[in-house]
Amino acid sequence: MKISDNKEKDAYLRQTMIGALQGGLVGGSLAFGLNYLAIRRFPSYARLPIGVKSLFVAAGTFFSISVRAELLGTRYEKNLYAAPEHIKEKIHYDSFLEKARAEFNENKYSYVFGAWLAAVAGSGVYLWRDKLMTPAQKVVQARMYAQGLTVVLLLATLAVSVNPKDYNKK
Repeated sequence: MKISDNKEKDAYLRQTMIGALQGGLVGGSLAFGLNYLAIRRFPSYARLPIGVKSLFVAAGTFFSISVRAELLGTRYEKNLYAAPEHIKEKIHYDSFLEKARAEFNENKYSYVFGAWLAAVAGSGVYLWRDKLMTPAQKVVQARMYAQGLTVVLLLATLAVSVNPKDYNKK
């Protein structure tokens, strides 16, 4: 982040602290609730030492704190340095394909992550019906299917990111 003066630094710090507080409250509440339900539902989890259970609660809380603080800090930075909407030049796309390509390039890693998540879930549901494989084999196989899809999607991302018009300008 480029910080011009102390006023911007203080505002950025304030936003990240607000995000950390929000993340801590939500993540801590969720982690404590899930811990409580796991103790009630799973006897093997209830038998774990208190240190291990508190580690699960702390990890969930700290993860939520860091993600929310980073999100609000990034949002503040984006709003600070982005041009106002009325000043931004409206981009004209010649075709739907160009508009779709621009949208994909803007959010490509979100799409890849979403597809990976869908592949893990879909392959998990498909593989869980197999009676011959052990649960560990099913998990590994679902991960391998998702990993293969991710490699294909990353290569497709590379292909879509390269704009043929850029080569014509040279």
